[in-house]
Amino acid sequence: MKVTRLSQFISRHYKLVRLAFLLLSDAFVVFFAAVVAIFLYTRALPLPYTWPVIFAIAGVLLGIQVASFSLFRVYSVSFQYANLLLAVKIVVMQGASLCVAFYLLNWVFPGLWPLLVAILDGLLATAGAVFLRICGLIYLEVGEAIRSSSKQVLVYGAGETGQNVALALKNQQPGRHGRVKLIGFLDDDPRLRGKIIYGQKVLGDLGRLERILVQHEVDEVMVAIPSLSGERFRALRKRCGALNIAVKAIPSFYEVYNKKPEDIAQAFRDVELEDLLRRPKQELPLGALQEHFREKRVLVTGGGGSIGFELTRQLLLLGCARVIVADASEFNLSQVEERLGGDRGRLALRLVDAKDRDRLGALFAEYSPQVVFCAAAYKHVDLVESNPVEGVINNLASMKNAADLAHAFGCEEFIYVSSDKAVRPAGVMGATKRVGELYVQALNARAGGRFFAVRFGNVIGSSGSLIPKVVARIQRGESVQITHPDMTRYFMLLPEAVALILTASLHARGGEIFILDMGQPVRIVDLVNDLILLLERQPGKDVPIEFTGPRPGEKMHEELFIEGVEQQQRRDGFFVSTGGLPDFKQIREEVEGILEAGRANRVDEMLGRLRRVVRAEPGTRLPGS
Repeated sequence: MKVTRLSQFISRHYKLVRLAFLLLSDAFVVFFAAVVAIFLYTRALPLPYTWPVIFAIAGVLLGIQVASFSLFRVYSVSFQYANLLLAVKIVVMQGASLCVAFYLLNWVFPGLWPLLVAILDGLLATAGAVFLRICGLIYLEVGEAIRSSSKQVLVYGAGETGQNVALALKNQQPGRHGRVKLIGFLDDDPRLRGKIIYGQKVLGDLGRLERILVQHEVDEVMVAIPSLSGERFRALRKRCGALNIAVKAIPSFYEVYNKKPEDIAQAFRDVELEDLLRRPKQELPLGALQEHFREKRVLVTGGGGSIGFELTRQLLLLGCARVIVADASEFNLSQVEERLGGDRGRLALRLVDAKDRDRLGALFAEYSPQVVFCAAAYKHVDLVESNPVEGVINNLASMKNAADLAHAFGCEEFIYVSSDKAVRPAGVMGATKRVGELYVQALNARAGGRFFAVRFGNVIGSSGSLIPKVVARIQRGESVQITHPDMTRYFMLLPEAVALILTASLHARGGEIFILDMGQPVRIVDLVNDLILLLERQPGKDVPIEFTGPRPGEKMHEELFIEGVEQQQRRDGFFVSTGGLPDFKQIREEVEGILEAGRANRVDEMLGRLRRVVRAEPGTRLPGS
């Protein structure tokens, strides 16, 4: 049912409209009650009343009533809370007002306001005032529901998040969530079954899903379990989809932690691909992280990218004294400023290219950072493969400059952001990341601080990643191109990537590589099919899928560890990889030689040196090898 302009205006200015309605209604009731009371009295005993006198009497009665109602905040009570207590309050206020009016009117108009007329007027005026509030309640709970087509909602999850959602919906303001009606909860914890939470019952577990959906005519299921795994999310969505019932998702745990109930209720959104890939929640040691980063000066190179931005946001929340964001892109820095401008006192944005050692050195000298995150890099495999000189110089010079300066300035920590493509690399981009890992590990042996790396899989939601490209092609009605039906990748969410970086800082001793436990690799074609279904289209029918064959620099299956070279230990939610450390003098000479050849545009020499650094690791196959 369409919402009229009048309904929109009422929703937007609800308090003002309510007050105007009550004042006009009270004026009508007071005048009506006075006229009827006088009429009933004068039929028995005529008295000299005129209309001006009647209007004057009604005006005095209205003024006293409005004053008393305002004094005791009767007008501030919303219709939705109109109840017996409010009715009693109105009766008491009316009784007191009419007593004052009786003496005042008999002083102003002697003989024109006898006791019987005052009693008749009081009964009529009180009944009218109470009746109006009841009408308002009926309008909200019945009329508005009919006019707005109220949505029946079932909340899956009766834990803390679900209870916050119920509280927010219970206290919702009219016109904001007026079309949402919570009919109950669903929860798999048998201890909660039958429990009443904010007036709503836990109706059962997931086994009774279909029965509850049909019995209560549910329109939408709100998933209020931030830690719900992707596998269970997919199963729930499939069962609800069979009954044509929409599913809304709460963002991940990292996005709703410590939020207000109304903010959590507002955070529900349509299901996204990230929800279907969720892993069990890993609790962030927030207390330890706050203690670790509080009052620290932190530099993030490449901080204007998606990972750098989210990292910067979290560092500000953890209480860093200053976060310096260095990025070569003016646009990226402008986005950071727009979204985090409220923290400008602790946020420094610097348009600095990490390849420029002098400019980066000036930044170190100005701020003396204690912690450095190196996220500046070109990461697109095919672009770096077709532009090897630019890719090698950018990735290695940015890494080397930041690491050397962190060592020279005595930084406590240096964290290098690497990639799973560094494991037995098949292309230039992966090779630069592997060389970066080796350089940081070797430098750690000489540094006073802790130098280590984190190794990412494909980060969903990062700028330029696969998912936005696929979505854009689907929305344009174009076919989706996939290199091979059996190609697999490890995927991780943006909050998981940042959580890995931060958690690694607590566990690192120096020289390690930290890798998130991403479970089993996912076939890209399966991921694309899920995405097409999420956009309410059919794979192969509405959206053709084309297989183009692997591109240069791509591997069919990525790996997380270099077997035979690295040893790994599993921790809670991540792995720690260690291995034989190269000689720092040797790796430094090799990196400098690679950069020198690249800057002189001696491409074959540059790639040959790059191969030489990683050739000892079996399976490496760079161009020309």
